[in-house]
Amino acid sequence: CFKATGHMNVYCNALEPFIVQGRIPHGEMDSEVLSSILQSYALPLEEEEQSAQQAVKTGQHESVACVDSDHCPSLFPVARRLQQLVLCVDVSRLDLNLAIRLFTQHRLWTALVHVYCALGDYVSPLELLVGECGQLAKRCQAAEGENAPPFGEEPLLTCLLIRKLFYFLHRSFELRAFPLDAKDGPGMVQPTVDAVTDLLHCIFKHADEQRAPAVFVRLLKLSPFGLFSVLSALFTSPAASHLVKTPPKAGKHPFGSEPPSLGALFRAIQTAFQASKVQVADDGLQLAPNTDTEFLWFVARSVPRAKPELPAQQVVQVIDHLMTSAHASRSEDGKLGKRTPEEAEQLIIGVLGAEDALDKQQWQDVVGKACKHGFWRLASWLHERQGEYGKALDCRLQDPELKEGVFEFIILKLADDPTCVTAIVEATLQRLKALVNVDADRCSSMICEQFAKLANPNTVLERLRAFPHMEMTYLEALLVHRRLAAQGNSEDPQA
Repeated sequence: CFKATGHMNVYCNALEPFIVQGRIPHGEMDSEVLSSILQSYALPLEEEEQSAQQAVKTGQHESVACVDSDHCPSLFPVARRLQQLVLCVDVSRLDLNLAIRLFTQHRLWTALVHVYCALGDYVSPLELLVGECGQLAKRCQAAEGENAPPFGEEPLLTCLLIRKLFYFLHRSFELRAFPLDAKDGPGMVQPTVDAVTDLLHCIFKHADEQRAPAVFVRLLKLSPFGLFSVLSALFTSPAASHLVKTPPKAGKHPFGSEPPSLGALFRAIQTAFQASKVQVADDGLQLAPNTDTEFLWFVARSVPRAKPELPAQQVVQVIDHLMTSAHASRSEDGKLGKRTPEEAEQLIIGVLGAEDALDKQQWQDVVGKACKHGFWRLASWLHERQGEYGKALDCRLQDPELKEGVFEFIILKLADDPTCVTAIVEATLQRLKALVNVDADRCSSMICEQFAKLANPNTVLERLRAFPHMEMTYLEALLVHRRLAAQGNSEDPQA
């Protein structure tokens, strides 16, 4: 009746809030109504864009390289409302030609990418965004001029659309819907492993075997930080295991002639990166100053699962960079890509745990560097791997946080590795004074509860002579332990 009386727009405006609030079942939305709602936005979007351009020209809004809803959200309430609506509907019921034309014309990138993804096409939005971001980055870099950050990344810092591009890739590689999780939007569609495979094929595809993969090079130019962050997700998310277990489509994977594996994917990324550096240099251009360092962080994140058997020199290079950059970042709050020393420590432990390329001297050098930069957890782990439990305890006693957990560390080690009980007990007793200074009560409790069962009483008592109170407590615990053991033995024959 609304359509017959010429008031379809009234009906659409009244219906739209119910759609956004999820009060209309997803499968019961009428295609004609949705198309009418979509069409009703055409004129308001044009008027809104003209108004936004005028606001920038007259100085009412900060001038930017590209005026759209991503860069100036406050100027585009109509566009934002339409994008919110599209995320709540069944895309297959839209007039797709109208939707894609409208979203492209007015640069509603979130809605456009969502429509393509809902249709199972992840390559088209990637190619579209890479092209748009490339042009946008040039304008942003020209606008920044001498004010560009010294470490690079001005496109990522300046252009919100470039962040959206890498956000799209990151969520896809984690097998999560874009831009929201399914629980947050009824129209969200979770990507499949085939979608990830298609994206990787696009990124690593060679138009010319003599040149680096074109899309990989363009992504690297846009942001090394963004590119290697999203590639790391392939090795740290559930997508990694699914990707190597799923038979690839013919010609649709970046592994070359190798069978699908995380190691093969790592080598494909490393090969593309080296080829990109050569190509950019041959073209007389330069990559961002942080390109090589971001690749080293990527290596550190991917090695534990990829296990690529790196040469010792590259392992040392990765470790040195993580130590020095994380140590320096302690005084660089707010810097893009700032990594904490704790993250660096965990990554280095992961690299050394997966790679067995270092000789004894290189291993000792890493220990020295860890102590120099204050990575006491790492230094302790390195000593543990060599069976040097005394030195491991010394490292833990240097760090305030590790010092608080030193007793739990000793107890866990005694339980986890029975073959090293003697070495751990001896190392603990040699550092008894330092442990008493940390917490005398907890130290006494540990000695009585753990060492009464595991250690030679004569050795323990010899060490406890300097601590009479602890010595008496240990003797009592030892007697109780022997009495219980004797009772248990006397009951065995009857059993």
